[in-house]
Amino acid sequence: MILIRMSPRKPLAVLGGLLSAMLLAGCGGTASVSGTVTLNERPVPAGQVTFICEGGNKPVLTADIKDGSYSLDKVPVGKVTITVVGHVVKVDKVPNMPANMQSPGDGDGPSAGGTKGPTVIINQRYSVPEQSGLSCTVTAPATRYDIPLTP
Repeated sequence: MILIRMSPRKPLAVLGGLLSAMLLAGCGGTASVSGTVTLNERPVPAGQVTFICEGGNKPVLTADIKDGSYSLDKVPVGKVTITVVGHVVKVDKVPNMPANMQSPGDGDGPSAGGTKGPTVIINQRYSVPEQSGLSCTVTAPATRYDIPLTP
């Protein structure tokens, strides 16, 4: 059996090197990300934002867009590619709604062929990771990333 003696400082240097390597490799923890999504400087009323974490077996995370805002928790620190899709918000009037409550719809929902709020058409390129042109670098503890879209 061969014994190798290390000075007391060597393990600390090795540990420090390993931690540095982990941070550079993207193992530096997670952060929250929030922001707004606009089209022609107007809030996108509804949709979905997807964050595709780059490198290794990192997750794909999605968040709903509501009234132009989104928020994600536990996003791995590092570079992400982003996609965006819009949704049409359709709301029907609720039948037999008590008189003292307001119905969420005004009766122009899907059964009447209508929508609630403006219809926003987002260019399909924003839904394809290789074509969206959207990316950011997530940093801890929190990152704000606003997404201005064009037609």
